[in-house]
Amino acid sequence: MMGNRQLSLTTISTAYISIPTFVTACHNLMDKYAWKSVFLLYDTNSAPLNGAMASYFKAASDKIIGQSTVYVSFSSAKNESLTRVLRQFHNVSRVLIFLGHAAQLRQLLITASTLNMTDGNYVYIAMEAIFMPNIHGNLTWLYHDGQDEEAQVAFQSLIVIQPEASHAPWSRHAMELGRILRQRSVTEYNYTAPLDIQPDQIILGCYLAVIIFGQVLNEALEEGANVFDGTEMAKRFLERQFPNDLSGIYICSNGDRLPTLIISQFAIDDPKGCSSSDALKAIFRQNSNDTTKLVELHQIMWPFSTPWPPPNEPICGYRDENETCTAHGDSKSSDFYMTTLVLNLLFPYHIPVVNFSITAIIAAAISVVAICALASLIRMLRTALNTGWLLDQRELTNQTTINPTWSVTAITYPARRRDSQST
Repeated sequence: MMGNRQLSLTTISTAYISIPTFVTACHNLMDKYAWKSVFLLYDTNSAPLNGAMASYFKAASDKIIGQSTVYVSFSSAKNESLTRVLRQFHNVSRVLIFLGHAAQLRQLLITASTLNMTDGNYVYIAMEAIFMPNIHGNLTWLYHDGQDEEAQVAFQSLIVIQPEASHAPWSRHAMELGRILRQRSVTEYNYTAPLDIQPDQIILGCYLAVIIFGQVLNEALEEGANVFDGTEMAKRFLERQFPNDLSGIYICSNGDRLPTLIISQFAIDDPKGCSSSDALKAIFRQNSNDTTKLVELHQIMWPFSTPWPPPNEPICGYRDENETCTAHGDSKSSDFYMTTLVLNLLFPYHIPVVNFSITAIIAAAISVVAICALASLIRMLRTALNTGWLLDQRELTNQTTINPTWSVTAITYPARRRDSQST
């Protein structure tokens, strides 16, 4: 899956992170809900893993006929406007895939809420390939910074893709092994890993490589096979599940370890604000031995009772440019509602229907003139906003390419509590 098997016939990988598996999960979601237009946003100031994910996603998506993906890169270090990025997104899609630091994702969603873009008509997708808050940030709405209330509501529009290991508790054997390895790290190398950078899954991947090699070697010896034939020995690993009491592992036909992924959403009534097993509600599983489909686990609960899934394109188009809607007066009706709201603010008093007087007639005439003037002004503003600050899809695609240069942010955020891994 990572490449051409014929170029590496004797190679087997047990790496914990599988970029193609995450990209496949995204494509499975798009296929399931017929989302043909996707907006991929990549923060060049985030960890290199996000850059690799963006590059692979682009390479894979470009091969899919009928899919339109707009790629936009920005740098959080330069304080670039998230509002402008979100307006670009609004103009070409309703599905945004974010690749970057979790703190930037939270700020993006808060900004989206101020633009009324977390009302259930937009989908935001994020991936947490491995839990390392000091590098990838803390995937939560709870930061105790005065914006938690807005963030909690905005996070209801977020879909998260993670390895199943992020949801399942560790086995007793795995926890004991982790304790031994951390103790040896201190006694033999005088190094203590901080709680928010515990590389347990990465170390466990190396440990599992030795275990499954020993298992395959013993099987080959018992069968009298030639254990010095690397190509034949490697074939014994392929398309095979290796169950054990540490962590089950599946090796695909290309010799890569494929994890089972869980697609979930933040529980609407979650008081803890952390992406742990009791805060994230699993809605789909993508099994390691069959990445071609998603297995439904629970019904998705979308915010504000908005029908799920949001359509690939709104009925009136991304910019309300559909001539049919304009012909039926949808645009004018929205102008009317906006004008009515303004007039309610300007004229908060109520004129009774009965007992008309000269004053009431004059006030009504003034209101009619004000409505006409405001409607005309609003139409002018809508036209300017819809054409002045937005690029069309062709211009956006040509001007936004993925920047291959990465730098890792040095900001450390508080780690989510993982009782099962903190021993």
